[in-house]
Amino acid sequence: MLAGFLIGLASAIKVTPVVFLAYFLWKKNFKLVATALGTLLTSIVLGRVVLGEQLSRIFLDVLLAFGSEDNAWVGNQSWRGFLDRLFVGDEYVHAPFQNSNLDHWLYYGGVALLAIITAFVLWHSRRSEQFHLEFSLGLLAYFIVAPTTWVHHLVWAIYSLVALALACLNREKLAPIFWFAVGYLLIALTLDYRTDTLFQFPQSLWISSKFYGLLILYGVNAWLLLHPQNENLSPANTCT
Repeated sequence: MLAGFLIGLASAIKVTPVVFLAYFLWKKNFKLVATALGTLLTSIVLGRVVLGEQLSRIFLDVLLAFGSEDNAWVGNQSWRGFLDRLFVGDEYVHAPFQNSNLDHWLYYGGVALLAIITAFVLWHSRRSEQFHLEFSLGLLAYFIVAPTTWVHHLVWAIYSLVALALACLNREKLAPIFWFAVGYLLIALTLDYRTDTLFQFPQSLWISSKFYGLLILYGVNAWLLLHPQNENLSPANTCT
């Protein structure tokens, strides 16, 4: 009950957490989902009453604009941002292939493909009881497919980083530890955006370094779920 209330309240403040309800629907935790949605709707109604219709409508318009418009700005580290820097560009980033139509097709195609892969991994690993890794996979998938994943959003990736670090160390295999380290370093990498050449192709590919890190961590996460240890030594048990 408390978890549902907190997710609903967080979603009312910052809409992103509402996507986590998809995971709890998958786990058939309908009580938590209902509590979260009830809290979210109540918060929206209270906000409309307190702030008034005009301010509420302005906020909604700004929110919808972020999800529908192209955004090639360097801070957007999602699949959409990566494509926009290749096919759309902005006043700073010089896109080498100007084709906004292809940009949209590739974006939605990538979203569909990642959704299928995520569903397959979660379904295949459903009996392994690795809650932390399951939730982490959904979190990383969202960061990848969201229209805008700003750099500061990645503070929420700390959940995935902790779950993956513990799981990788528990496996005692070099490969997942190595790739986890690579993914982490790419996310932690800070680029000097004062260099104009960085915005020229192919150097501009480095702008998406955190996106590449997310992809690598997603791959490590999926591998860990598809190759569970026995129940007593699973990462889920070591994290709880």
